[in-house]
Amino acid sequence: MPFIPDHSQSEVDEEDNIVILPGELPVEVALHETIHIVILRLDGVDISDVVDHEDAAWTRLVEPQKFTVAALMAPEVYMSLNNIAFTNVSVSSDRDAVANCFCPEAIEDIRKANRELLDIIFQCRYVNAAITILSTRMHAVLREHKVMNGTSIHEIIDPILKCSPHADGLREKSNR
Repeated sequence: MPFIPDHSQSEVDEEDNIVILPGELPVEVALHETIHIVILRLDGVDISDVVDHEDAAWTRLVEPQKFTVAALMAPEVYMSLNNIAFTNVSVSSDRDAVANCFCPEAIEDIRKANRELLDIIFQCRYVNAAITILSTRMHAVLREHKVMNGTSIHEIIDPILKCSPHADGLREKSNR
């Protein structure tokens, strides 16, 4: 679950930590995974499922597909645009995944370019509608069943996202 905020360490330390009671999935976890999924679906990437583990949820893709940098960065950008608190812990694996894919000198430029793209995408009403609808549904499904199937995820958000001007990959894939 990668996240790449541009906050200083002191700002992060001052933020409240999310306290997770055993067996409870916070809404923020469903939102985080939903944001990954929505950005991936815009590019036509297929989701296998989302699984709730003891301390986190994981989005798994249909093999051999991989997360894009934009999808890895998306939760951090969305949360910072919407003033949703986050910590280094909540985004560390997302940041690490981006950092492990590129040489250190290129990371800042890659993050800046993807941030600008995501800023535009998150202004789209279809993208925001898909995020709202899927995160609410995912939260309920994961609390009850601990897994949400990719087919049901696609059925929920694809009709909404296909209307987005940013959904070229999804429209191309669905027209095959």
